[in-house]
Amino acid sequence: MSHVFNWDPKQFHRDVESCKYADETPLILKYMPKSGTILEAGCGLSRYVKYLTDMGYDVIGIELGKDAVEEAKKIAPYIDTRHGDVTDLDFEEETFSGIISLGVVEHFIEGPHRPLAEMYRVLKQGGYALISVPCMNWLRNIKYGIGMGIRNERTPVRVLKHSAMLRKLFGKHPVERLILRQRPYRHKDRAVDGNFYEYYFTRKELESELLRTGFKLVESLPIRKEIGLYFELGGLFANTDLIMEYFAPLGKLVDRTVTQIPFFHNHMLMCVETK
Repeated sequence: MSHVFNWDPKQFHRDVESCKYADETPLILKYMPKSGTILEAGCGLSRYVKYLTDMGYDVIGIELGKDAVEEAKKIAPYIDTRHGDVTDLDFEEETFSGIISLGVVEHFIEGPHRPLAEMYRVLKQGGYALISVPCMNWLRNIKYGIGMGIRNERTPVRVLKHSAMLRKLFGKHPVERLILRQRPYRHKDRAVDGNFYEYYFTRKELESELLRTGFKLVESLPIRKEIGLYFELGGLFANTDLIMEYFAPLGKLVDRTVTQIPFFHNHMLMCVETK
C-alpha cells in the first residue's frame, strides 16, 4: 500500500494553473490521444484530470485518498475522479488508450512492480504510458557518495551538517543517513523505519522495472531541473513561486555548464513507454 496524502483543497486552482508551465505537460500533449480514454493513476487533487478534461480529453483519475477525491468533485463536479488503488485497478484489460502516472510508483516500499503491472494490464496495445519518479541524478549520487545523503535539504550548509566525513573530522557523532524517508532505489532491500516515503531511481533502474513489466521504452527524459537544483543547492541556484519553477543566475550558469550531462541535476525522471 502506498501513502495516503493530505492534499490541501485550497491549492487546487493553483495546481491546475501550474500545468501550463510544467515540464510534463508538453509530453502529455504529445503522447496522450484525444480519441480514447486516458487514466491518471494516482491523480492527487486531480489537477491534470481537470486540465485535460477542459482541453477536450476523456480522462479518468484514480486516487487512494478519499478526501482528495471528494474535494476535487466539490470544486469541479464534472471531472471523473474516483477513489481507488493503483495496485488493484477496477478496470478490464486494455481499457485505456493512454496512462499518466506522475510521482506515484516510488512510494511503494516493496518497489514499483505491482502498480506498473496494473498499468500495463489496463493499457491498450499500442497505447502510451508516461511515468515519472524522483531521479537519483549525478549530483545526488555525488552527494550520497561523500556522505551527504539525499534528503531534500534546502541549502548546502544544511546538507554539510549531515556529512559523515565532516562530523567525524569535528568529533561529532554520525547522523544515520541510510534510514531516511527518501533513499536510493538500489538500497530498497536495506532495513527501513516507519517513516519511509519514496525511492529515488536512476534512469537504468526505472527502465529495467518497465522492461521487466513488459513495456517497450520510447524515451527517457530529465525533467524539473530547476527544482532539482533548488532541493540540492538551495535558493541561490533556483526557486519556485508555487506555480512556476525557475533558475536563479547561478542556476542558469550551472545548467549551461552541464548541458551535455542530461541527468546531472533533474529532480524527476520521465519515462515514455508503449505496450
